[in-house]
Amino acid sequence: MNGRFAGLMVGQEAVLTKVIGAAEVDAFAEVSGDFNPLHVDEGFARATEFGRRVAHGLLLGSYVSTLIGMRLPGPGALWAEQRFQWRAPVFVGDTVHLRLWIAHKSEGTGSVVVEVRATNQDGATVMEGRGTVKLAGEGGHARVD
Repeated sequence: MNGRFAGLMVGQEAVLTKVIGAAEVDAFAEVSGDFNPLHVDEGFARATEFGRRVAHGLLLGSYVSTLIGMRLPGPGALWAEQRFQWRAPVFVGDTVHLRLWIAHKSEGTGSVVVEVRATNQDGATVMEGRGTVKLAGEGGHARVD
């Protein structure tokens, strides 16, 4: 195993805090093609039980990708599997705190299992997840068995 993998430890964590602005939601709609009016139309969203615009669930997923690819394990990490459960909606204007940690490390497969929890500004859990991550090996390619 390479030195970076050897340095990863169960319990190691990374955090990211994001304010979910209208610009981020609109940009995600542009990139993903998901223009569901619940996400992009204030008037439509106001008339629903939510009363305001709801951020795309996978916008939060993209922030998990940021944590994996840029912080833990970091550059060269390959996200091989991920599961999310959305516990509560995230609204435009919310502040979301994401915490990702290594739950398991497998020397045999050269992978780590990460868990993530996202909470809003009130401390409510809005998303939880678990996934498998590998690091790029020699030549810049990760082995995905």
